[in-house]
Amino acid sequence: MKTYKVDGRLAVIDVGEVVRLTAAQFDARSHNVDLLREQSGTFFVRVRLPLQFKKGEQIGVESVPRELASVLLPIEGDRAPERAGR
Repeated sequence: MKTYKVDGRLAVIDVGEVVRLTAAQFDARSHNVDLLREQSGTFFVRVRLPLQFKKGEQIGVESVPRELASVLLPIEGDRAPERAGR
């Protein structure tokens, strides 16, 4: 899973997508997601209702849908927990 920064006005993640959230992001959106696992304050969730993220927020996404490619910028040097040590 790679980390992206929202560079457009708004990014909407659709139902069924798996995303990685910070504790603050999870707290604000917990009613719209199903928790898959929590690892050291990072939350991996499946979207139950569409999620909105504003400009400047960072999220982890398994794959970027074509319609979000222009608003999500990959963050260089991303070291997601799954990749550490690889």
